[in-house]
Amino acid sequence: MKTKTISLLVLLIGLIVNTGQAQNDVEIEIIHKLNGADFEFGEEASTPEAIAFELERMEYYISEISIEHDGGTVTEFEDVWVLVQADASSTIIDLGNDSIESVESVTFSIGVDSAHNHLDPTIYSTSHPLGPKSPSMHWGWTAGYRFVAMEGDAGDDLNQTFEIHALGDQNYFETTTDVTAAASGGSISIPIYANYAEALRGIDVEDGVITHGDFAEAIDLLENFQEFVFSSVEPVDSVPEDSTTSISKLQIQDALFVDRNPSVNGTVTVSFDLNLVDSKSICLIDITGKKIESSELSRDRISFNGLQAGVYVVYATAINGESITAQKVVVLE
Repeated sequence: MKTKTISLLVLLIGLIVNTGQAQNDVEIEIIHKLNGADFEFGEEASTPEAIAFELERMEYYISEISIEHDGGTVTEFEDVWVLVQADASSTIIDLGNDSIESVESVTFSIGVDSAHNHLDPTIYSTSHPLGPKSPSMHWGWTAGYRFVAMEGDAGDDLNQTFEIHALGDQNYFETTTDVTAAASGGSISIPIYANYAEALRGIDVEDGVITHGDFAEAIDLLENFQEFVFSSVEPVDSVPEDSTTSISKLQIQDALFVDRNPSVNGTVTVSFDLNLVDSKSICLIDITGKKIESSELSRDRISFNGLQAGVYVVYATAINGESITAQKVVVLE
């Protein structure tokens, strides 16, 4: 009798604990951006190297999603594939109902996992993310799905066509975004900004690039998706005109270079071309325009240390005093 009583108490305690865990509708919102502007097809934007471009196609797969939450608990969402199409202001990923109250980070992979990458898409309905699409996102049974399909025009006159279709099991990269989101009213929405200008970082699209496969610019593109595209901070491409620094004209040139961007240790190191930059005008500001630190150059590089996580702009007056050169930097936790 005593054993049965103890077992019953254990069962009741378990029921009480489970009942106390709130269930919330969980969703991720991928917010499509082109630097500081909302994404639009045909909208002119600039790469981090200041190459003008506009997009006509922007599609990619997300899979193997996991969320770290409530003090380090990790919940994995199996059998979820999302075909993200930047034809609206955002893409909502519905992850169903779960006992998640406070989110710390989101991890997912760009592309399709190898177990499903080489299956026949006709086994799925056309409404399924892995089903047949037009234009096609499937390269063939051997090569698998296009992980990212990015197409547009670039150059000063936007007269150079570029197409990068990236794929390959070896290029199936995982990316993690630190976020802060809390449940409210029975649901929790996790906003993640996707800045597609960053997808072209380091890729010379000015003269036209046509790469379909798992090599060269395709690898660069997927690595950029892994490291630079996604953020919990809304991207910016200028400092507000009413900022405390009163900067109204920012121009990204080759006058300065951030050694590691994003920074992961609170230190930002910047190299300068002293033939272009006034050595007495170096300053670091946050995205509100507040001056964080200013300095004079004694040599062609400088480090800003002990920075909190966030987005900053390093700027310097050109040596002729007429313009501003600037570079956005991200400091991760």
